[in-house]
Amino acid sequence: MVQVKGYLYLNILLIPPRSAQSKGPHDCGGHLRGQYGTISTYEGPETECVWTIQVDPGYQLLVIIPFLNLDCGKEYVEILDGPPGSESFGKFCQGLSITNRGSSTNMTVKYSRNPDHPASSYKIVFLRDPLVTT
Repeated sequence: MVQVKGYLYLNILLIPPRSAQSKGPHDCGGHLRGQYGTISTYEGPETECVWTIQVDPGYQLLVIIPFLNLDCGKEYVEILDGPPGSESFGKFCQGLSITNRGSSTNMTVKYSRNPDHPASSYKIVFLRDPLVTT
C-alpha cells in the first residue's frame, strides 16, 4: 500500500467520495472537466476516441490506468501532456498502475483499435493534483 497526497493505492485506486464525471461504454471522446473522473471501455463502432481533460488553474492532472490488458498490435491507449498534438507520454497496451503526471491543466487520452478488432476492457482514472513548482 502506498499513500500519495491523500490517495491510497493498492491493487485498485481509492478515490475520495466527491462528484465525478464519468464516460462509459457509449461515449467515444469528449471534453472532461472536474476534480476527478473515469473513462471506461467504449464498445461502439468508432475505432479512435479522443478525450481532452482539463482542471482548474493551480492544479495539474494525474492520469492513472490501474490495470491494462489490451491486445498489443491491435489496440492501445495513448496519453498526451496537453491538448491533442502535444508531446506523448507513450502508447500503452499492457501494464499495472500506469501513471502519468501532466505539466499543465490539460491532458489528452486517446484510445485506438484496428477496425476488425473488438474493444478490450479498460478503465482510466484522472484526478487533479496541486501544481508542483520547482
